[in-house]
Amino acid sequence: MSAEENKRLLEAALLPLAVRDARAFRDVLADDVVWTVQGTTRWSGTYRGKEALFRDLFRPFHALLEQPYQMLTRRIVAEDDLVVLELTGVNVTRAGVPYENQFCYVCRLRDGKICEVTEYLDTALVAAIAP
Repeated sequence: MSAEENKRLLEAALLPLAVRDARAFRDVLADDVVWTVQGTTRWSGTYRGKEALFRDLFRPFHALLEQPYQMLTRRIVAEDDLVVLELTGVNVTRAGVPYENQFCYVCRLRDGKICEVTEYLDTALVAAIAP
């Protein structure tokens, strides 16, 4: 796929996250996705495979939040098989603490699926709500 096709694919997958619907984003992840969270928090590290990513990162972290995860897209830049996403999470923890983190995902796509992500975020904010 071209850079523009990859960009449009991710725009469409991210749009429903603004209304707390993650299905399209989940569907665009390759089964063998490799997702790396930068930093030194308990959530930092590399998750190999879609099943492990949801089991070990997304489900337990999102369980700390009051509602399903909400994420807004700020910018998408694409070049070849790489797409860079600037995103803002707009959430509240079950303890009532706002969790509004800023993210940068560097994504590699293969055959219309995200096969690799490097996630950059405010790790101090993560550690404050999920030590």
